[in-house]
Amino acid sequence: GFHLLFDAHNGFSGISNNILQYLEDEYKRFPSLCFPVFQENKSMPVHDIKDQMNRLYAVLNSMCNLNNNCSLFSPLSLSDDIVSQSQPYKSFPFIDYNPTLLYHTSAIYAAAIETLTSPFRLKAMKFTMSDITSSMSTYGRKKACYAGVVQKFGEGMLSLSSDCDSKL
Repeated sequence: GFHLLFDAHNGFSGISNNILQYLEDEYKRFPSLCFPVFQENKSMPVHDIKDQMNRLYAVLNSMCNLNNNCSLFSPLSLSDDIVSQSQPYKSFPFIDYNPTLLYHTSAIYAAAIETLTSPFRLKAMKFTMSDITSSMSTYGRKKACYAGVVQKFGEGMLSLSSDCDSKL
């Protein structure tokens, strides 16, 4: 199968959607697991309505194409609002991170992706990507997967949950 990890709020979402559509056309029997990332962006002010509308269009277009062309997708964000990427950000009691630094947030996203994909990557578990994506989608319906991660660090636990709809 295929994993796609891409920015879902800018022009790269359109390129990623075209790649996903090509993969769906050419390799229909292989599942695709997509992770659209909604990153905090300080360069886009909230008061600029034109940029906000462009971002909203990119997000909606990306979600529509993901629903049509992939087996399963799980949006990743550390903000409660994926359109404006405003505060409050998710807080982790045992991790000191800055949500504006890409290397801080990418480590948290990597932990989420590691947890979601480990059942079919580990040889001891004997699962395939098709097994995982079909078990998470009911009656052939495509879903947005609710990503939750619990990771042990030192004396505490890291818990990441992305808020998204369970059905589209």
